[in-house]
Amino acid sequence: MEMQEENSHTYSDLQEVFYSRESTFYGIKSPQGGIFIQDIDIARVREGKMKFSLVVSPDLSEELNYNIEGLPVFLRREELIESEHMSLCHWHPDLEFIKIDRGTMYYFVNGEIIRLEEGHGLFVNSGRLHYGFSPGKIDCEYCIMIVHTDLFAKNCRSIDDYLMAKFGLNNEDYICLSPDIPWQNRILEGISETEKEIKEGDPLSLVSRIAMICSGIGKHIQVVRDQHMDNKHYQEFLLMTNYIRNHFSEKMTIDDMASSGRVCRSLCCSLFQEFASQTPTQYLTKYRLLRSCQALRETQLSVTEISGLCGFQTPSYYASVFKKNLGMTPQEFRLWKKPENRKDIFAKPREIV
Repeated sequence: MEMQEENSHTYSDLQEVFYSRESTFYGIKSPQGGIFIQDIDIARVREGKMKFSLVVSPDLSEELNYNIEGLPVFLRREELIESEHMSLCHWHPDLEFIKIDRGTMYYFVNGEIIRLEEGHGLFVNSGRLHYGFSPGKIDCEYCIMIVHTDLFAKNCRSIDDYLMAKFGLNNEDYICLSPDIPWQNRILEGISETEKEIKEGDPLSLVSRIAMICSGIGKHIQVVRDQHMDNKHYQEFLLMTNYIRNHFSEKMTIDDMASSGRVCRSLCCSLFQEFASQTPTQYLTKYRLLRSCQALRETQLSVTEISGLCGFQTPSYYASVFKKNLGMTPQEFRLWKKPENRKDIFAKPREIV
């Protein structure tokens, strides 16, 4: 656990490091505002259709579009620049593995922030709030692998008991993975091998490989006390943020959000300040903006269509909010996102604040 303690930081630690800077940094509380949350760009739109891959299941957790039909495994390479150097604070019941191939990245997990160096990685346990970001907007290329434990025999009691004992709410939120520690390096190598297995399309080899990776974590993960996930208010906050993600295209009030979390309006506002350092309205607006950015990048829908689909009252209001937050119009953003324009640093949009 020495590696984990060395690389982990609290919010206050990072505030001390970055507080004196003039700009508002992703994921860091600046003098001008709070913790800034953006959308994780998971969807890959096919055939020109608008398709968001994050969906809300009946238990209000997030699910993914997995790589192979029938196997709950999601793996792909990503660059942090694709999500404007910060992914949305989110959670899902799946286990998550990150391996850094190039650059560095910070990762928030349930109130702690971990610095990940090139060649290193991270395991994030089931049901934990998490997101990756770069305070200095430095790009990072990484491989992300997400695995639902249903992969290992959904109705086998002995396996279910093992998974609950190893990946439940009383276990560690995360484990840092270093190439210098043999058992952790085997997991990092296993992530790369899993990528090959998916490309080769051999489901038995794929399941076997992932089982070895998860077993490696299971042998070393520790039981801890006083986890965030046991906090009733934390669960209420998750209910409200998932409601936003599932209904962001609809007209929504603070009372609607509070009702989804089964709390009063005042507590709703307090919980958003406590866990996201934003008001509920700010969170909703940023989420809508980032969904619209995703649609601008990945569809041919008009700006008017996108504004309506993302919950903005009128196209003119959408354009005004977009310009205020990103420093350019939706049309300019769409043009900047074209591959041939990506190197134009002077046209780069501001962070959403």
